[in-house]
Amino acid sequence: MKIDSSFNNANLPISNKSVNRVSQSSENIGANVSASSNVQLSEYLQLHEAKAASIVTFNSEKVEQIKAAIADGRYQVNPEAIAETLIATAREILKTQQPIA
Repeated sequence: MKIDSSFNNANLPISNKSVNRVSQSSENIGANVSASSNVQLSEYLQLHEAKAASIVTFNSEKVEQIKAAIADGRYQVNPEAIAETLIATAREILKTQQPIA
């Protein structure tokens, strides 16, 4: 499984984010408190949010096959393949990280 590194949350602009909260006075603590919030997302974040929503995160059919294999005792783990993939992913992440100045 390859991890998509095109979305880097460290580069998200937050200057367009605004939050307003309104609540009742402190005299009414414990009473029915109402609150409202208004959040505006930057265009960059909206674009990536829409992109993320369209990506299928898992294959439910494959999950069910793996569950059945585990339940039947047929599932075999390949530790070499897991280790190789983990190392490859770590190398890719390290390549994409920018050095701290």
